[in-house]
Parts: sequence; C-alpha cells; structure tokens
Amino acid sequence: MKKALLSILLVVALVAGLASVSFGASQKAGDVDFDGLVTAEDALLVLRATSGTTNLSSAQISAADVTYDGKVNSVDALRILLYVCGSINSLDKLGGEEGDDIII
Repeated sequence: MKKALLSILLVVALVAGLASVSFGASQKAGDVDFDGLVTAEDALLVLRATSGTTNLSSAQISAADVTYDGKVNSVDALRILLYVCGSINSLDKLGGEEGDDIII
C-alpha cells in the first residue's frame, strides 16, 4: 500500500514538474502577470515596476521587456497598451531601435 501511494505521489510530482516546464516555454511577451493574456493589467504592472511600487521577478522582467533592450520602462508599458488596443499587431522583436513601431 505504501509503495502504491509513493508511486502515485511521484507520478503527480513528475507531471507537475513537466507542466511548469511547459508553461515557461509558452510564456508570452507582454504577459507580465502570467494569466495567459496580454492586457492593460500587464502594462500597469510595468508602470508600477518603473515607479518602484512593485518588484518584478526575473521571469516577469523578461516578459515585460517588449522593446528587447534589456530594460523595463514606460516604453514597454506603452508598447503593451498599443498591442492591447490593436494599434500594433505583435510584441515580437522588431529590427531597428527600441519601440520603433510606436508612432505618437
């Protein structure tokens, strides 16, 4: 009985470990709160981090840096908002300077 319970626990732990690995691989650029969607809430988290009122994990920083310049700042928040409202089609890395698709 103990061996069967231990085997079940090991299988559950293995499946949970694989699920977390898969989640990391499917992380979306701009999805700072990891809810599977890119929303204005993600941009708000970036602004809060920029102002120092929120600390982001290293994974969140990676998701928040949608200008791909190694920094998280208000330009990243703006780019996320532009994506959310449909002004830009993608948060993928583009050629040129940071935020080069932002037209104000």
